[in-house]
Amino acid sequence: MTKQDFLVQLQRELNSRIGSQNAASFVEYYQEYIEIELRKGRSIEEIMEKLGSPGLIARSITEVFRRKEQKASKGRKQEKFIARMKSLAGGMYRKVFEKAGKWFAQL
Repeated sequence: MTKQDFLVQLQRELNSRIGSQNAASFVEYYQEYIEIELRKGRSIEEIMEKLGSPGLIARSITEVFRRKEQKASKGRKQEKFIARMKSLAGGMYRKVFEKAGKWFAQL
């Protein structure tokens, strides 16, 4: 497999899994990695053998990417929940203080 074939296949796989914007940085990383290894004197065949299947790489990247997305989403949901609880608690305390104020005013 040529460098270009590898990168094109990786790009296609990632585009279909995580979208082209997210895929771009990963493809760029592998492009730089290949270029660095070539400069070290390794053959393209050695590099491709070491890297393995672009499809497998794309699946691995997708798995990690989705886990991070889920974790971030969970964090946002928790933040919204906490904000809502604080809002509700603030409202409840306001009502308690209003009732207490009325009760003390009657004394």
